[in-house]
Amino acid sequence: MKQTIHMWDIAVIGELPAGPWELAASPWPRTGADRCNRRRAGVNGPDEGRLRRVLALPGATGERSPTAGLAVAEDLSLRVAWQGRLFGLDGDGGLRWELPPCGGVSPGYKASRAPKKAVGTVGHGAASAVPLALQDGTCIVAGSSTLRFVAPDGRVRAHLDLPGSLDDSGIAPNLAPDGTLLLTTPAGALLRLCGSRLTRLGTFGYDLVAPAIDDEGRMVVAGYYGTGLAQVDPAGAVLWRSGLHEADMLPTVDASGRAAGGSKNDGVSWIVDPMGCTLGVYPAPASFAVTEDGWIALSVDALAGLTPDGAVRWRREGGARVRWGRLGPAVDARGCVYAPDGARLVSVDPDGRTRFGVELPGVPIDIAIVAPGRVAVLLADGLYFVE
Repeated sequence: MKQTIHMWDIAVIGELPAGPWELAASPWPRTGADRCNRRRAGVNGPDEGRLRRVLALPGATGERSPTAGLAVAEDLSLRVAWQGRLFGLDGDGGLRWELPPCGGVSPGYKASRAPKKAVGTVGHGAASAVPLALQDGTCIVAGSSTLRFVAPDGRVRAHLDLPGSLDDSGIAPNLAPDGTLLLTTPAGALLRLCGSRLTRLGTFGYDLVAPAIDDEGRMVVAGYYGTGLAQVDPAGAVLWRSGLHEADMLPTVDASGRAAGGSKNDGVSWIVDPMGCTLGVYPAPASFAVTEDGWIALSVDALAGLTPDGAVRWRREGGARVRWGRLGPAVDARGCVYAPDGARLVSVDPDGRTRFGVELPGVPIDIAIVAPGRVAVLLADGLYFVE
């Protein structure tokens, strides 16, 4: 059956960055660290567990907020989305600027390390997802039906109102190898933005989260009650479908083309080969990272190391609510793992042996390796560094 292609020319307020767009060459430019959602940084994380708070955040509603997360720009400065606001921090956590969700200065905001500087406005419905950092210093912030392109100094350089709602999981959109932006919707549509031209590539299920994208532009999607865990080509044609029909968590692709994805409804995760054939089943819906030895799986009650085919190499009790894969383990260049365990951050070596654990004032909302020797942890009361 021939697929109908829908396209829209979107009005741009301001000026978009010159294309093609590229992800920032930083340790963690978006949810999942790269376009494959591998959650692995190219630098080493900390060897000790010294904790310090670098930013106090206002109006916290607890760890279930879907509107909070962080990304790292190419100069190692940070972008933190928090309940509609966007904060720009330097690499040491000092506040550079804040964009409120509506015009003006956010009331009641107190910074722990720097004075407040409001330099603009994100606008209605903004910062409902983790930012995506581009190579030129711009970050893209998705709202409920908007996109904002924010310059390194906090100016909103471009604003786009889109013709429908965007994914509300809080996961950042993704960027294809050709420099186009991939967006998803609660109705299951996969959209490609090229400049100001928006194209619907297809509809693959409900509550579609961002795809994992390989170097050829092929995308693994989690098409809940649709295609299930499946791969589509750059034009949206389905290449294979696995048997995980109710996949609903952020998918991950390793360097060999194997894919991992979870299903909260089914209570399991699947590992499939590059053709979509089942290699292994992990008995919990998990958020995945990739290591040289296979996978790291984080679920609500465990952290585990898996072989490339999904067999359990090691497992330790204690995990976290991973929220459709927005929260997950982080792996450094050595293969050391950093992961939430309730109100703690734990680090284990590649064989699952404990390196250290840090007691936190609350349950992590997001974690990322943000610089050599440093993990950032976003909590309900602020941003912390573990060093």
